[in-house]
Amino acid sequence: MKNRIFMLIVCLALVSSGNAARLMNENPLIISTTEDLVAFAKSVNGGNSFRGKTVKLSADVWLNDTTGWKKWDRQTKLKSWIPIGTSETPFEGTFDGGGHYIAGLFIKAGSETFCQGLFGFLKRAVVKNTRICFSHIIAYNYVGALAGHISFNTQILNCSNESIVENDRNFSGGLIGFSSGQNLSLIHISEPTRRTP
Repeated sequence: MKNRIFMLIVCLALVSSGNAARLMNENPLIISTTEDLVAFAKSVNGGNSFRGKTVKLSADVWLNDTTGWKKWDRQTKLKSWIPIGTSETPFEGTFDGGGHYIAGLFIKAGSETFCQGLFGFLKRAVVKNTRICFSHIIAYNYVGALAGHISFNTQILNCSNESIVENDRNFSGGLIGFSSGQNLSLIHISEPTRRTP
């Protein structure tokens, strides 16, 4: 009986991982839940650049309960977001928020971290029609609500931030922390969004 249960668990795990891999290869990839967004982030951070592919947000996504979001700090007990993409594994596709927003984005990163935001590192990417709101990012280097670092002709189009960004060290912005190379940014930022203690 124990062997049957073990085999069933293994089969379910294989089916689940197979479905996740299949979803990550769809074009466009549709994201409608927190779980979808987390799976997408893990895929990019695992080496899937999404170059030549489109990712679309089809609904608003809430990453945390946003009660008291303006007062969140390093002691706040919430799920801290792991940014999409690093300098070694950047996002290189198109992300279309469809005018939807991502709320409850919370990051509390240590002094050794770089490139903090919804996206950590964008390279030759397009991010458009995306709103960040009711969120709070607390980090040290290359910090922005939408992206910590953009490079190599990345385009940021019609995006906005209505959140708080705190930076204790270098390079921060309400939407983008740092831009290297030639990038196009047509952005809209609502309300004061950058705060340095």
